[in-house]
Amino acid sequence: GGVLVDVRTRAEWTFVGLPDLTSLGKRVVPIEWTSFPDGAPNPAFLDELRAVVPTEETTVLFLCRSGARSVAAQTAAGAAGYSRTVNVLEGFEGDVDAQGAAGSLRHLGRDLLVDGAHALDHGLVHAQQRDLDGGVVGDD
Repeated sequence: GGVLVDVRTRAEWTFVGLPDLTSLGKRVVPIEWTSFPDGAPNPAFLDELRAVVPTEETTVLFLCRSGARSVAAQTAAGAAGYSRTVNVLEGFEGDVDAQGAAGSLRHLGRDLLVDGAHALDHGLVHAQQRDLDGGVVGDD
């Protein structure tokens, strides 16, 4: 099985929530690629990744809001020796409300793959989300 690494910022995890993979018996690993608000790179990114994904042959899926930071994280992980990396192309972004703020439903990229071949449960496209403390943020 694969590991989903959410490379958004702590602010995004707090405001938007994390994908809920409990129905698959999995959890999301949050590791910032950059910090908020300055956008400074996380110098400990690869050390943090190695701490949770010690085997470089494990499939690692990288997720951010739009796919830009996650492709950078995927590239760095590949350069560090991880041989099975996937960028979630569509990213993870909520619906926008009348004020332009992200809503409670989050869209997990439809191309999310595990072991490079099998799509994760398509029910995750509109997945229930949990905040950092495990509380439900939204549910479709």
